[in-house]
Amino acid sequence: MLKSTGTHVRPAGRALAFLLGIGTVPASAVTLQISPVTVEMAQGQSGTIFTLSNPGQTPIHGQLRVFNWDQINGEDVLSPAEHIIVSPPMTQIAAGQSQLVRLVRTGQDNRHKEASYRVLIDEIIDLHTQPPNGVMVRMRYSVPIFLDNGLTPGDRSNLHWALLCGPKHWQLRIENKGNRRARISNVALEDGKGRKYVIQKGLLGYALSGRYRTWDLDIPVNTVFGAQAIVKTTINAKESINKAYVQCPAAPAPRKAR
Repeated sequence: MLKSTGTHVRPAGRALAFLLGIGTVPASAVTLQISPVTVEMAQGQSGTIFTLSNPGQTPIHGQLRVFNWDQINGEDVLSPAEHIIVSPPMTQIAAGQSQLVRLVRTGQDNRHKEASYRVLIDEIIDLHTQPPNGVMVRMRYSVPIFLDNGLTPGDRSNLHWALLCGPKHWQLRIENKGNRRARISNVALEDGKGRKYVIQKGLLGYALSGRYRTWDLDIPVNTVFGAQAIVKTTINAKESINKAYVQCPAAPAPRKAR
């Protein structure tokens, strides 16, 4: 049974980066550094840049692709990008060196006032630089990109929180009715009796403008929360306390025996 005080609850099925391969990553493994970690483009801005740096001792080879980023039925969805391209599409960064990456706007994205994209950077393994007895590891990095399509200083995220009971576990649903995305991190729940559940230390994810995002939680569905729970979190780098309303359809009444 899950302990409810001071418990860390891992969101099920969540990943910020993908590790493809078998075995552990050695301490000397190359790690790509990205700056800034979130890229923004103002309205009317035709392009921007970000930097990839290789602090390691061997070259990094990678493929870069840009995708539309949306949230459909509570899940992140990527599709072929329109209105923006990334250059270069392939990169080779020598040890201790950096590479500028350019994003170029080729048209107006009218999906939202704030359009969202992601650049995926897939490492390409160089067989000539791998140690003979080493593990072949392929890393994928994901960079969020946000385009301003007419935001005003008054535009904000506007979040609505809910706890939903799934078949086996509770779910956290965050709906953003505002015009700006919400970057959500350091999430903890507290029920009406003061029991606490640490959902995520660090980044949980984003609720995009006009969309909702759902996370599965490793909290058994038979855990009782009452009518609402308190959510303590950090939204866009600001600490926040919110109410999450509990939505759990009542089980159907048993049929009477004839």
